[in-house]
Amino acid sequence: RAAEKRLNELRAAQREVTEKVGYESLMKEARDKLQVVKENVAKAADAEGPFLMGVEDLPIEETMATLKACESAATLANTAASIARMFFTTKLVDVKRFSEKYCTEATVKLKELQKQLENHTKRLGDLKTNCSTRKK
Repeated sequence: RAAEKRLNELRAAQREVTEKVGYESLMKEARDKLQVVKENVAKAADAEGPFLMGVEDLPIEETMATLKACESAATLANTAASIARMFFTTKLVDVKRFSEKYCTEATVKLKELQKQLENHTKRLGDLKTNCSTRKK
């Protein structure tokens, strides 16, 4: 009886540690994916820089090169955002396997990160709109 009780306690402790490590790993990966999106959106915004400085009358070659750089940076940012969005969606389902403590905490934090991702995606959408408007 005592040995069985001790075994159950050890199993519970092991599960707690395993979930904690899984939770911490998941949150680090989620933050890293969001950081990649943030950096790529910033690069897309930087690529648009010449237009924002009021230099609307660039030579055609320079304008086309700048537009191509904007589109390229926006594509990279869009890809990173898609990867992050799929990751968050998948992990929101996966965390339901955690105990209540980690499930609740992970869900709240992932939803916060998802909200930040939406903000970056909106900014990216604005950049893409500006780029396509200039292209015309």
